[in-house]
Amino acid sequence: MYELQLLRASSYGEPAEVVELLSKGGNPDGGAATDDSQSVRPIHVAAARPDASALQVLLRKGAQLELVGPCGMTAFHFACQEGSEECIVELVRAGCETETRDTKNNLTGREIAADRGFE
Repeated sequence: MYELQLLRASSYGEPAEVVELLSKGGNPDGGAATDDSQSVRPIHVAAARPDASALQVLLRKGAQLELVGPCGMTAFHFACQEGSEECIVELVRAGCETETRDTKNNLTGREIAADRGFE
């Protein structure tokens, strides 16, 4: 019911709104596509932000670290793709898998970051 609103709040890095939507029954793992294998999830868009505020809320509320989105990418892939150091640190601290390969290019998050010039 709150999937699109939760995606928007997560993508804009609005932790207070994320908390509010989750308290109203929003699913921290909810997607926006009808085919779950292609769904972008709140954890994916939050991980692509330069700050980790929305991501931290989602993790505290039980968002699954290893949910796969478009092209087999996890939140770690999205954070690495954008060079979001704060989010990368949060995901690793939370115990995410760092060696998972995407299904499009068979790359890990670290390899994606390196390809984009992030260290």
